Amino acid sequence: MELLKTLAVLLPFSVTSGINFYATVLVLSLSCKLELISNIPEPLQPFNAWPIVILSGIFFLMEFLADKIQFVDNLWDGIHTFIRPIGAGIFALMIMTNTSPQLAVIAALCVGGISFVTHSTKAGGKLILNFFSPAENISNAAISIIGEASVIGLSILTMLNPFIASVIALIILTAIVIYGPKLYRWGFFMIKALFTGILRFFGLKKRKDDDLPEDTEDMIPEVPKTVIYGKASNLRLAKSRSGYLIQSDEKIYFIFKRFFKYRTWELKRNKIINSEITSGVFFDTIKITYKEEDSEKMVSFTFLPNREPIIKRFSEQLGNGLT
Repeated sequence: MELLKTLAVLLPFSVTSGINFYATVLVLSLSCKLELISNIPEPLQPFNAWPIVILSGIFFLMEFLADKIQFVDNLWDGIHTFIRPIGAGIFALMIMTNTSPQLAVIAALCVGGISFVTHSTKAGGKLILNFFSPAENISNAAISIIGEASVIGLSILTMLNPFIASVIALIILTAIVIYGPKLYRWGFFMIKALFTGILRFFGLKKRKDDDLPEDTEDMIPEVPKTVIYGKASNLRLAKSRSGYLIQSDEKIYFIFKRFFKYRTWELKRNKIINSEITSGVFFDTIKITYKEEDSEKMVSFTFLPNREPIIKRFSEQLGNGLT
């Protein structure tokens, strides 16, 4: 039973460590040192030390401040890509000292892996937020405070009832598994957009049509007039997926990869009602409104920052086919 309780403690702490490792350790060490919670599980007693309280408090304050400043928080998360999972693994080794060495190592690897997953989700979410709202910092700070409050709350609950905390941690991990891939795809796209913007600033990135992969050329029966690499934002089968937006004389296509296989979405040009271009700091977007049966729908595509001339040409050519 004691071993089961120890493992139940590890699961929620692995989740919180990936979000804010220093807050996790600070709450744990303060609770032990000040006896804020009675009947603290035995494996957590080693954290009953003032040096741990002071050091974790200093780093928590640093993270608290860094996490409220746009792009500084991304740098902080980048540095902690290694610190949080390794720290969580060491944490697991400490509280598994009374078990077999083999089990302790397995626990450390699992805890470090889970911590890396939650860290990546947080870092990716903050990166997306900063790119899409670079002019304001309110939502950034609000989400950061919510994350810190959640870490503190789940850490306290872990000491009060590790089994309930483990259930909540499992729910969080399930949500990450479901929505994480979409978040990671946007994160990689944004990193690519950032480097593209840097290359464009120094004149090292040419503005030209993109080339279709060789194994997709036969998927388009017509000769493409324009090909642009981008990401679909609200296309039902291709949400958040990167691909190639293509225009021909009769239709527009979007070719994307799903489950390791290229797939195609297509739309006849005579169904298009309107197209609108939105230029941003890091991205350019084209929104296309079209008719489907008796209703109107809209699909949008986001592009890297050096595609603006191609997008304008695409929209002008598209305008010739509007009805």
